[in-house]
Amino acid sequence: MTSRGGRLSSGDVLEIAAGGHFVYLQYVGRRELFGDTVLVSPVLHERRREPHVDLFSDGYFAFYPAATAVHRALAAVVGSLPAPPVPMQVRRPATRSPRGIESWAIDDDTGGTTVKASLSAVELRLPEGAIVNHQYLIRQVAEGWSPSRHGQPPKMSPAAIEELLGRVPDQVDQRGEFQRGKQAPAGAASAKRSAAPATPTILHYLYAPTRRDADAAARRLRDHSYRTEVRPSADGDNWLVLARNEAEPADAETARALLEALATDVGGEYDGWEIDTAVREAPRKKH
Repeated sequence: MTSRGGRLSSGDVLEIAAGGHFVYLQYVGRRELFGDTVLVSPVLHERRREPHVDLFSDGYFAFYPAATAVHRALAAVVGSLPAPPVPMQVRRPATRSPRGIESWAIDDDTGGTTVKASLSAVELRLPEGAIVNHQYLIRQVAEGWSPSRHGQPPKMSPAAIEELLGRVPDQVDQRGEFQRGKQAPAGAASAKRSAAPATPTILHYLYAPTRRDADAAARRLRDHSYRTEVRPSADGDNWLVLARNEAEPADAETARALLEALATDVGGEYDGWEIDTAVREAPRKKH
């Protein structure tokens, strides 16, 4: 695998080694709010591939910390291809019912929103309004997920996916922060604590119809560095996935698209978030 130093350039093709398999992305540029934007090849390859436009013929856009991944040797630049423009719109579920997503919202960079009952093939490729981290991206590709296959069974068994992810290095976020067990340089944690007030703990509430669905949602949330707890819901009919992480309220609201999409994938419902102020049985008002 080859790579080069310096900043990424539009068109760079990235290769991620994932437990004996390979994932391919194309860097297309940056969005101010979401950072690095990539085109994802939705196929988990069993051998290395030469960069070719066919790799991305069925690709979809996502927000992924590509430059940081290359810097941390989690990905490498292996070539370059003509790149599509950075999409200036994002998609998100607008309304849901027990049958699934009933309508979609398309948000543009001017603040405008269009609600549609269905999406065109071009709109399906738009990125969701959330940043995808390293392990979550690999999980999606391993499952064979793509917007056009939303809600369909994964192509790889859950056990095989977990085994593959167990051989994937720790992930990074768009700011290059240490995550999920990565040890920061000596003194970094104490310096950060003394430089700023403690970041609040955010609680997210996701409900799933079965324990199996709840466990699947919890595994995927842990890929995003959430701490999770699965237990029966108060009504006894569903399962609660309680997800915690340290984040500012503005970041928690940005994460809503991820939680809502995950809830839809498992046939459940995302019930919002709140700041954790004490251990309690009944949640207070959620956002």
